[in-house]
Order: sequence, then structure tokens, then C-alpha cells
Amino acid sequence: MMSDIKQPIKEKLAYHPILLGGIALIAGALLVFADAGTRDAIAERQAEDLRASLTQVVRADIHDNNLLKDTIVLHAPLEFADHEAGITFYRARMKGEVVAAAFKVVGMGYSGAIDIMMCVNRDGSIMGVRVISHAETPGLGDKIEAAKSDWINRFSGLSLANRNKQQWAVKKDGGEFDQFSGATITPRAVVRAVHKGLEYFNEHREEILRGKPVHHGGHEVHEGKAVSLSDFAAAQNAANQGARSDVWQRQMNEEQRRVAAFGAQPVKGVRNG
Repeated sequence: MMSDIKQPIKEKLAYHPILLGGIALIAGALLVFADAGTRDAIAERQAEDLRASLTQVVRADIHDNNLLKDTIVLHAPLEFADHEAGITFYRARMKGEVVAAAFKVVGMGYSGAIDIMMCVNRDGSIMGVRVISHAETPGLGDKIEAAKSDWINRFSGLSLANRNKQQWAVKKDGGEFDQFSGATITPRAVVRAVHKGLEYFNEHREEILRGKPVHHGGHEVHEGKAVSLSDFAAAQNAANQGARSDVWQRQMNEEQRRVAAFGAQPVKGVRNG
């Protein structure tokens, strides 16, 4: 009698692991299918966002090529950028000649990284600058957005030739750029990032303007590998996100150096400058 009772129990105990394993297998398969179904859509959205960012700084009338298909990636260090992933330059051409190049730079604001897209003309002057993402204080630091004020337009037409190094600073630091009421760190970070970007472009001008485009057919080529445009945009986004921790670690040391250089005290509390 006892053996008859134990047999069904053993069968049930053996059945449970099989059932759980089957459920886990089905759940894993569903996750794989869901990821495959959304990955392309997410990557395409990222590519669209990139196109929109480029449109804000590169005038449509100055080029006749597809910016996303004419890129060059440099790995020389640029402040707060992930040089291992590389700095991608999107080159604008008219009748085959490179007339300008757009690229991203990063500034360290009061609340973290400020992502900036800038475009530089062939002659080294700035065509346009736009902040594409930030976490600065609403009502204070967000005046760096073109939708909130025209402050960001101040960079258009400027170059290393028509402004000296001292002028590339906010007025509080002896430069010519306005700071915001209650917010100095934010505009200071943007001015510094744009200036560094301009210096980077000037240093690598020949390589940017005359280097071979990094593409093959309808695909981008990065480090010798051909990937789709949407995957390229997704990879760039992932690289930028991965660099955030390193950028944040350097933020406080960088700001302390700035404060020491200008003999000011960091402001605590809500104010960011």
C-alpha cells in the first residue's frame, strides 16, 4: 500500500522540474522573439534622431550628399568623449567636395553630461551648434536649448581665427559669452566643449576633409566591419552610454580645476554657477 502511494508522488516530483524547464524555455524564446522584433525599430528610431540632430546644424542648401553615408571616425582623444569608440564626423559635400563636417562633443554641466552636435565649415568657422540632450535644471540651465533662448546661436560664424582663447569663456571668467542668472556652470561647460571641438577639428582638418569616407555601398564601415546604418547609430548610442560613467568620474575634478583657475568658490544648492 505504501509503495503504491509513493509511486504517484515520485511521478509528480519528476514532473515539476520538467514543467518548470518547459516554461522557462518558452519564456526565453518569447524574449528572444520580442527583442528581435523591436531591435530594428529602436535602431531605426535612433538613426532618425541622428538625422534630425544633423539637420539642426547642417544647412540643407550647402550639401548634396547623404551625411550618414559619408563619415570618418577618428580615435584621437577629445575631452569627455569615448575615443576608443571614436569621434564620428558626418561630412557635407557639394559636387564631391567636403564643405563642412558635423560631430558630437560632450560638456560636463551641473547635472551631468551635455551632448552637443556642432558643424564646422571647411574654413574652420562654426556653421551651427545645438544641444541634443542634457539634464540641467529647468528654468536655469535649460537656456542652452535653442527652443528656450537664442543663446546657442551665438556660436555661429565663430572660429579660432576670429576669437582668441580668452574670449572662449563666459563673461564671469573674462570671456565674451553670457552666463545665465543663477547658472554659470552650464553655459561654461557648453562654451568649453564647443571650443575644444573647434580645436579638435582644426588639429585634424586635413584628415577630416580629405580622408576616405568610411562606408561601403549602402553600409557604414567601422573598424573594417560593415554594418547597417541603423546598427551603426545603435552602436554609437551604446558607446556613448557606456562612456557616461567615465565622464561622470572626471566631472568633479574638472570643475574643481576650473574653480581653482578662476579663484571662485563652487556654488552649493539649487544654483548651478
